[in-house]
Amino acid sequence: MKAFYYLRLLSILIIFMTCRGQDAALRDDSLWSELDDDIRKHNEFDTYSNGFIYDQHTMTKLERLIDSLHLRYKNCEAKTYLALPQGMAAVVTVSSNTAHARGAMQRNIGLEEFRKQFPAAEIQEGHWMVKLRYFNADSIARIYYYSLHPTKEFSEYCDATTSTDKTRGWIIFDEYEGAFTAIHLDGLKQIAIPDRYGALLQYVDCMVDTTTNIFIGDRKKIARRQWNSITEELPEDSCVTAFFTLVDNYPGVPQKPAESQDYDSYTVQYEEYARLYHETRKIRIATLDSNMRYVANRKLLQAAVDEAISGGLQSYDLEFYAERYISAQKALQMKRSYSVTGRCSMDSRPRKHAREICRLAAEADQWDIFLRAHLDIMNDNFSRASDGSYAQAGRQTYLRELEVLNINTIDLLLGSCLRASNTSDHHYDSSPSRIARALAESKDRAAISKLLKTMVSDTTLDLNNRVSIAWLLYGFTQHLEGGQVKAQAKRDFSEAIDQFPFGLRESFREEE
Repeated sequence: MKAFYYLRLLSILIIFMTCRGQDAALRDDSLWSELDDDIRKHNEFDTYSNGFIYDQHTMTKLERLIDSLHLRYKNCEAKTYLALPQGMAAVVTVSSNTAHARGAMQRNIGLEEFRKQFPAAEIQEGHWMVKLRYFNADSIARIYYYSLHPTKEFSEYCDATTSTDKTRGWIIFDEYEGAFTAIHLDGLKQIAIPDRYGALLQYVDCMVDTTTNIFIGDRKKIARRQWNSITEELPEDSCVTAFFTLVDNYPGVPQKPAESQDYDSYTVQYEEYARLYHETRKIRIATLDSNMRYVANRKLLQAAVDEAISGGLQSYDLEFYAERYISAQKALQMKRSYSVTGRCSMDSRPRKHAREICRLAAEADQWDIFLRAHLDIMNDNFSRASDGSYAQAGRQTYLRELEVLNINTIDLLLGSCLRASNTSDHHYDSSPSRIARALAESKDRAAISKLLKTMVSDTTLDLNNRVSIAWLLYGFTQHLEGGQVKAQAKRDFSEAIDQFPFGLRESFREEE
């Protein structure tokens, strides 16, 4: 017997024929209709009568959690944050005599001497190189070197070893087609981030619990669950199968058509079956409500939920029943046991999955999970097989949901755009391009423009962060509607980048 999506065969087929409406294909939305009477369609998400993507009950729950969050921030110990190591460097490309050139670099030859010995090598000086050390999904230490050079871009990833984790000398990268690239570091330095900006970083670390992950369990298993849930065979004694048999034991249940090789005929029959199944939802739920009064049936549901979690199975329907008859905490546990990867640009399932995690986290009084998931929505921080700009434009940032919760939203967003080498593990990093769009929706856009200008112009802030905030200010101006605020923001941007050195100013001028 196929997995417990046996009632959704036609919808599953639709998933692979089109990317639109994939979320409906994986969830019997009819189960939720009785809860959504006050929902009105708005862009990608439904909005409630309060104008938000969370109902008033959820918003009220969140408001009650804020006081404890503010208390946690007040008790956070002051910390000095250090900027990422950065400084001048040269990028060298060697296409001939590579073995000798590599050996010379390993002996730490000086750049000028190297130039004399290998005149055919291409040497680009004047790069402002930044070094970011991080751990990948497999907990392996990696390093990302990238240049802020305005016209000659450079970036390379490598494992963190004694030969690559440096602040001075040569870093040699893998050879490709008989050539290799290396960088010569003049001496990368770390400077302290001024306290007024360090406070923004600390606000993020205090408000977004750095010990919490949205998803639980083995990351590799999480990555495969969404695929196996559709096709995986279940044993005959499966509690999941038994529970869905109970679900479909109600008066007037339509008969599922027998599988047929005549695809067109079967499609017509299945569409009629799906229509009837949807129309009888109230009877189905009412009957199940009555059946779930019995302890044996509640135990069966609990066993089905445990089986789904331990087996890596995914079912929106089962999550609905878990929330309705067990608890929001149990449904949240199910949601957090798998992640969703978008199959194309129009696949809205990853974002809707995150919104459901937000809703359940609020119900379960788990603010940290809510905030991480909502920030993921704001940053569009999801994996997709492809992602066209035409689809990105339709995804909103939902800033207002945070603004009304009485937290320092601007501090939170700006702090998540700054980069430091000694932030807490799992510190939340945002995308400046997405945050720029969110800030353009904020209530006090004029003040934001002035603040961003101050940060970009401040030479006590490291250049890497100044450039990042400059891109944030640039994106902010682009997303503003016409008028005085947009005109002032453009002036702020133009005046701020005047402080940039070695060609960066001219590069940004080209973007104006």
